[in-house]
Amino acid sequence: TSGREYKKDIEDADTCEAMRRIMGLRMVNFVYKDDELARVRFGIIAEEAEDVAPQYVKHNQFPVPGSQVYNEEGQLVNQQYADRPSIDNNPIVMDLLGGIQNLQAQITELKLTIAALQK
Repeated sequence: TSGREYKKDIEDADTCEAMRRIMGLRMVNFVYKDDELARVRFGIIAEEAEDVAPQYVKHNQFPVPGSQVYNEEGQLVNQQYADRPSIDNNPIVMDLLGGIQNLQAQITELKLTIAALQK
């Protein structure tokens, strides 16, 4: 995030919408295919998160090993790249903040309702 001087069209976010996005994420346990230690991780799948909110995912291009093509002078003239989607934590953290605010508003409302019923 950044300062106000770098932003425009500032308005309050919809915390209900933030909560909906967070609740749309499926938590999974997994092991990375290239993890020699086979450590079990806990997280979300980038493609599934992107279906919930495209801003949750970054697309990183990396060279495909062995796909380089060089000319006679040894200069690289062609290279294939593959996409490796990854999670961008900042938008998720912002939605978590909105979700907490939404839950706190619900708690406050429920407390008031309970207090009124106890009278």
